[in-house]
Amino acid sequence: MALIQCPECGGKMSDTLDACPHCGYPLPVRTAARRCPECGSGQPDDAQTCSVCGFPLAEQASPAVQQAAPQALAPAPKQSALTGFLNALTGEKLEKTYITLWEMVKAGTKKYNYEERTEQMDRIFVCGTSDTTPKLCDIRTDKIVVWAVWYVLLAFYIATFGMEIGYYILQNRLFIPGMLVYGAFGVPFSCLLLFCEINLFRSIPFYRVLIYFFSGAFLSLFVALIGFALIPQAGAGESFLPALLVGLIEETGKAAVAVFFLIKEKRAKSILEGLLIGAAVGAGFAAFETMGYILINGYLGTGVDMMEEVMSLRAYLAPGGHVAWAALEGAGFMAARGFAQKGTVHHVLTKPFLVPFFISVLLHGIWDFSLIPIAYVQPVLCMIAVWIVVMYYINLGLQQIDKEKQKEAAQQTSTPQNAS
Repeated sequence: MALIQCPECGGKMSDTLDACPHCGYPLPVRTAARRCPECGSGQPDDAQTCSVCGFPLAEQASPAVQQAAPQALAPAPKQSALTGFLNALTGEKLEKTYITLWEMVKAGTKKYNYEERTEQMDRIFVCGTSDTTPKLCDIRTDKIVVWAVWYVLLAFYIATFGMEIGYYILQNRLFIPGMLVYGAFGVPFSCLLLFCEINLFRSIPFYRVLIYFFSGAFLSLFVALIGFALIPQAGAGESFLPALLVGLIEETGKAAVAVFFLIKEKRAKSILEGLLIGAAVGAGFAAFETMGYILINGYLGTGVDMMEEVMSLRAYLAPGGHVAWAALEGAGFMAARGFAQKGTVHHVLTKPFLVPFFISVLLHGIWDFSLIPIAYVQPVLCMIAVWIVVMYYINLGLQQIDKEKQKEAAQQTSTPQNAS
């Protein structure tokens, strides 16, 4: 505390008072963090001159400003060449990495007790209500837990293995349908849960995710079949153009359905929700397409062993296929749409959507093109490539949360000043 002079009557008073005790003259709002170097009186951070003695304060920064200055002038986190390339390609600007794919994988090795497992499952499956949807200011992007996907995936594998024991060891054919259904749906559905976990908004109820999974599968497959009927030249093989046409037709089908859902879903407002709904459509497409390939082999009389081989191969490759491709298309649409903005079909003609869409088309075409003679090398390389881009959009979605929180905080700060 310091003694200052009242500018009206000249009486001595404490600098902590709001008015002069001698004459009642009101003093300006002051912060003790900034003092006039001439008279020692507390002054507002934005004051240009001392309200008591008139000393110029323009060059005298407050401690708060001095502390903030080094942070403002600090260099931005160094970007990897890959992030810089994707920023230039997409037109977006990812400034930091919140989570990596390795951190997601490593989270699956962490041990959780029963209460922690139950809480995490509740976060995924009990969501979308006013009580379970957090406010924007309460969302923490620095504490991301991706764990339930590994728990559910393990459960699917155990169930499938149990069905295989029932058929191969117990020689009971009644286990065949369960084995094939678990095998076809297990990995795509588990991948979908990953995007449920990463959607920190918790705004879309899980029953709606299931609607997008099942109805999206039918609608996207139906649109794709129309495309194949119109373009009979499409097909996988040793020629790249037919394989690329397959990618264009199937990705157009999934993207059209995902965009339709995102426009209709009033709770979807961010990139993370675009990833989720896109992944739901892609997971449904992958699961039912796998079931189709399995049944085709059954009808051709190749036997249960070949049906299981098809099931296993497509299950292992599922994470880098339809689920990831459709997730990119949903994320691209929401990036083009903007946070909490109304979506229209015109957004599909913009660069933020077209870039991830054509990345998916290209990777799909390469996947179906017989380029590398070594078995499975080509799909694995495509899986790596697509998940690099998926992780880019996941981090872009997390960054979007932080930027919107900053905007909200700035608006709340400016509102009282405007009101006064």
